[in-house]
Amino acid sequence: WRAMDSKGVHLKSLQKPKPKTRDYSEDEVQRQLEDGQKAGELPAVLRQLFDGCPQDKKEIISKTAITVCINILNSDQLLQTSVAKEIVGKILLEIGGLDGAAVVTLAELLIDGIKTGAVSNGHSLELFPKILSIIASQRLIKGGMGEMSGLEYKAHLVNDLCKNKWDTGCILHIANMCREILLSPEELKFVVKKTIQGSSIIANH
Repeated sequence: WRAMDSKGVHLKSLQKPKPKTRDYSEDEVQRQLEDGQKAGELPAVLRQLFDGCPQDKKEIISKTAITVCINILNSDQLLQTSVAKEIVGKILLEIGGLDGAAVVTLAELLIDGIKTGAVSNGHSLELFPKILSIIASQRLIKGGMGEMSGLEYKAHLVNDLCKNKWDTGCILHIANMCREILLSPEELKFVVKKTIQGSSIIANH
């Protein structure tokens, strides 16, 4: 019995402790990312969230993490260009797994950033072409505008982009971004006109 007890203790000691249940609430995801940004470890924290979250929570965690990162990219907290590009690259790989509604929310977040001039460093705008491409591929989009096809909603976003005033600090970034977007002839004409108007404002300053 002593041998068996000893063996039992030995086998038990080899068992790995069960990992503690992690908190994947939206507030906790935001806290982890903001702490990671302060510590200079944002890309690593983002990767851990994308790769380590439970499958049943992946959609909401990915959407929350991407939203937080877009706000960080747009903020006045200076990120090294290499770090910003790494973050954008990780988001581009992840964003294709989101549903249409989540991608629409991200598109509207970027549009709001353009309206307010928050995207003046241009980092987050690198996500917009991929987001529009995903939206255009959706059969149906449901939102504040009612039901539209993906192509119709993409056209709505491009129109919304062009009808609003562009902050002078964003104009060149937006123009470069639009080169990566598949536009209809009418949309392209709209974008070119808007870019020329913005360039004239910069020249006059």
